Amino acid sequence: MATVVSSADSQALPGIHARLRRLRLLPGQHLVDGGYTSVAGMDAAARHHRVTLIGPLPPSTSPQHRAQDGFGRDNFIIDFDQREVTFPNGQISGNWQDFPVAEPT
Repeated sequence: MATVVSSADSQALPGIHARLRRLRLLPGQHLVDGGYTSVAGMDAAARHHRVTLIGPLPPSTSPQHRAQDGFGRDNFIIDFDQREVTFPNGQISGNWQDFPVAEPT
């Protein structure tokens, strides 16, 4: 296994997952720290390697969040088990859809 030192750890994940797959050691769930998590990285791991990344997402840096104007990710409750999202006004989504998973490369 390789140790990768990077200010953007999440960029190392595709290579790590590819090596683990070649060794037939690719996990279904990969526990990672905050340096490896991003929404895009979680999506890519699921789509390309069928791996669920589990770790903390970085705090929101959107202009709305900084100005405390509007809604951010923290204002929504996402229940993956029930496949629903609760909006800030209490309304619950009714149309959860999974994206198609690409075949591993």
